[in-house]
Amino acid sequence: NNGRTKTKIQEGGILPPGPASKAKRAGNSAANSAGLEATALRQSGCLPPPAHTKIDAVAAAAREVRRVRAEALPKLKGGLRALYRTLELPGANPLKDAHAALDTAVLTAYGFHAKKDLLAQLLALNQEVAAKIELGEPVTAPGVPKNYPDPKKLVTKDCIRPLEN
Repeated sequence: NNGRTKTKIQEGGILPPGPASKAKRAGNSAANSAGLEATALRQSGCLPPPAHTKIDAVAAAAREVRRVRAEALPKLKGGLRALYRTLELPGANPLKDAHAALDTAVLTAYGFHAKKDLLAQLLALNQEVAAKIELGEPVTAPGVPKNYPDPKKLVTKDCIRPLEN
């Protein structure tokens, strides 16, 4: 191991769906919110690219999460923290549904199984890619894969940005 895999996981690259990722997303960090789509698309820096249709599904699900958030935020006080606290309430919740769809899209994109240990699956995938790096075999860098047919399709302007003075 060249240390790359461990560092990328510790820095919070891709978070597998479940309580840990929801807790991370529920924080009030603008970086967490703005990077949701990019994170879902392989921010770990060492995961192989899923098929383009799977990338499209992750991107669409991430956009839906942001759409639901943007629609809900003006209706309540307390910002993202208050919004994500609504996930703890019983009953229907559009944000919970949107995150479930995003979780499913990410699981599908990487061939992970929700009923298996997600961290173990992520570690196994990262070890596989680290081995390829050690052997000098090509791996896909973070971000949009170079062979993606229309990268502009994945870039949106609806993310959270710092307030301008």
